Amino acid sequence: MSLSLLIITYMALTPVPDLLQQSVNDKLGHILAFVLLAFLTHASWPGKIFGWRHGLPLLMYGIALECLQYFVPGRYFSFLDMFADAAGIVAYLLISRLYSRKPSSLDRTSS
Repeated sequence: MSLSLLIITYMALTPVPDLLQQSVNDKLGHILAFVLLAFLTHASWPGKIFGWRHGLPLLMYGIALECLQYFVPGRYFSFLDMFADAAGIVAYLLISRLYSRKPSSLDRTSS
């Protein structure tokens, strides 16, 4: 988890040309990064259901990155990026809920 946070923070705060900022791939990258962070957060507490207590700190991390990007040359503050971060967290929330409701092979054989 810590290594992922360091890599994502480095990537978010490294100056880049403006051409990369406007692409759809940028938003997809935000979504995938936060799905990964949500998964790693959930994996850190395997006995707990992933919920707002896990997702809110991740969202605050995303907001903090956006605020810091305002001061980085070639980067800028973006509400759309924060929305993409939140979408990644919500996507993981939905995936984890669907996965937890799926009956396991052991449940089917014991009936």
